[in-house]
Amino acid sequence: MEIISEIIPSLLGMLAGGGLTGLVAWRAYRRKANGEATQTEADAMKSVQDVYQQTIADLKDYNQELRMDRNHLRQDRNEIRQENEELRKRQNDIDDKVRKLEREVDLNRHILEKLSPFLCGRLKCLDRTKVDLGNSDGDERKEERRKAEPASRSSRKANLPPPTES
Repeated sequence: MEIISEIIPSLLGMLAGGGLTGLVAWRAYRRKANGEATQTEADAMKSVQDVYQQTIADLKDYNQELRMDRNHLRQDRNEIRQENEELRKRQNDIDDKVRKLEREVDLNRHILEKLSPFLCGRLKCLDRTKVDLGNSDGDERKEERRKAEPASRSSRKANLPPPTES
């Protein structure tokens, strides 16, 4: 179709004005058509290049957003790790305190087991002896006191005042 549109004006020009004028007109018309085609191709390439540039700009923006999100997630992760570490330390401290208290309870249980034969449930019992709860060997202390105060014990049993030195 394009060839026919080029040939028709050339043929008409040859018939109307002679061969040389028609040939020159045909050649000028052809150059003009090629120039317009080249310009159209250049415009099309320019529009494609603009689309690519816009796509690149959009991808850069999206990439920047992803980087910001990643940095925010890293910061959150580091904060959570730090908090987790602090909680682990607190848990370890609590575990240490629990172990220490368990040892104290065991020690107190042992002391109580050793002292239970010497405890009396009656408040006004005269056989009560002073018991040192801080020492687990209350048996030995009781024996020492008995040996040191034999007279005072017998007087307490008889509801007599302890002997005085005169």
